[in-house]
Amino acid sequence: MKEELPAPRAPRGDARSTQLCMGSGYARQLWFDLGSGQVVSENARIDWDLAFESAPDGWRVLLNGSRLMTAWPLGPVEITAPHDTAGLSALRRVDAASASDDSLALRDWLGTANVYIVDLGINSDGLPLGLRKMRLNSVSPTTYQIDVAQLNGSGLASFTVIKDPNAHSPVGASRRAWCPSSRHADPGTSASRSTRTSSRASTSTTS
Repeated sequence: MKEELPAPRAPRGDARSTQLCMGSGYARQLWFDLGSGQVVSENARIDWDLAFESAPDGWRVLLNGSRLMTAWPLGPVEITAPHDTAGLSALRRVDAASASDDSLALRDWLGTANVYIVDLGINSDGLPLGLRKMRLNSVSPTTYQIDVAQLNGSGLASFTVIKDPNAHSPVGASRRAWCPSSRHADPGTSASRSTRTSSRASTSTTS
């Protein structure tokens, strides 16, 4: 057997330890810059539903996994028709922690008219937030266009989500910018507002 040559030891450099408080029950999400060692943004983990990739060529949309959100693909059905989740248990999807393109719950919407049933997960008290239907219609270098409706097809609302290339990136999505979508804007208009470096838009979840 050939003798192995020892690898030279790399310099360790400076080590820093940082303690961060995420609140009782991990109620808050922190965005931490490893370069500066500072928290650059924070929010309650229940504040948003969807994270939209905001690079000019970005198209990926993530669910808020900290709320246990999931989705079922329905295919190119009519969003205003009634639907439910009966018989769809095998189709239920979550976002993989890697955020790889082929492992996202909403991985196959681009270039289609696919409709998804989205489970909005749970609130801070562990209570379910309900189900909605969603269709991602289009994406451009600056915006997304989406439709949201109740399961029975009522309450159809359209939203424009404006990309923010300066938004922060979630774990597993390095070199991508994301804008979380909140639930506090009026439908039918350009539903974005800037908070620090994030653009946020409503996908109303009123039960």
